[in-house]
Amino acid sequence: MGQASDLTNGDLADEARLQRIVDVFRIAALVYAVGLYVAAQDEYVHPWGGWAVLAVLAGWTALLSLRPRRGTVVMLIDLALAASSVVATRWLDLPARIQDGAQTLPAIWPAAAVLGWAVWRGWRAGLLAAVVIAAADLIEIGRFSAWSANNTGNNIVLVILAGLIVGYAAEILRAGRAQMAAAVAQQAATAERERLARDIHDSVLQVLGFVHREGVERGGPAAELAQLAGEQEARLRALISNGPAAPTVAGVADVRGGAVAPCRRPGDHLLSRPAGDASGPAGQRAGGGYRGRTGQRLPTCRETGPGLGSAGG
Repeated sequence: MGQASDLTNGDLADEARLQRIVDVFRIAALVYAVGLYVAAQDEYVHPWGGWAVLAVLAGWTALLSLRPRRGTVVMLIDLALAASSVVATRWLDLPARIQDGAQTLPAIWPAAAVLGWAVWRGWRAGLLAAVVIAAADLIEIGRFSAWSANNTGNNIVLVILAGLIVGYAAEILRAGRAQMAAAVAQQAATAERERLARDIHDSVLQVLGFVHREGVERGGPAAELAQLAGEQEARLRALISNGPAAPTVAGVADVRGGAVAPCRRPGDHLLSRPAGDASGPAGQRAGGGYRGRTGQRLPTCRETGPGLGSAGG
């Protein structure tokens, strides 16, 4: 169980590592946006407003770099800042530049929010974030009919594809981690079952097998106790083998297939005696073997464990 828990924690660690990669992209995108703005700030209507927006994006980028694990509130703020920075370009830049297809103020920085959402909640979240950024792009250019007249249409398609692909890859990673956790849990359960099987085989089953044999040989009231001991022994063996409970009758349960076969052991130890047979403490002997109430000869048992045999010739 400890290993399975470690794998669950590993799933969170994988997301944190992926978010670190997104943060590297976010920093690089911010540097690129600042470079573009430095080259074109004189053409903006409100140059200081552009610097204020970039300063907010820089502060948010630094904050996210310090906390790779993201919650719902953080992700919502991230997407809201990305969309707002795109829409802010409409009031900070010249209308003519916007219509000519000039880069938005944050450039490719909003794509980091799309990638973060894709890593956070898979391809559906990545698609949702991409749609929000696409809507912000359309608001920024002012006319829906103009979205294909410049690079805006291409940028929207690229952002949507990035959200889908990265989100799908993140889901595949989580599915692989879940499968590994299930395999480790199954392995741990199997090892525990084998340990219990050894303990039961060395203690409880030996006692039950001894009580079963002795009670059958002595007969009388001890035979009822022997029958109960045999039933419990068969059930325990079925539990150990992780199979259905073996049927119990006046015989021995074969845990390999659930079959029940009366038999005798070398040294004339009869494993079970039919109810009501009072001909002797160990059944009726005939022809070197034991015969039950119906007269059939009981074959010799081959040992498969304490108190349990399989019929042989």
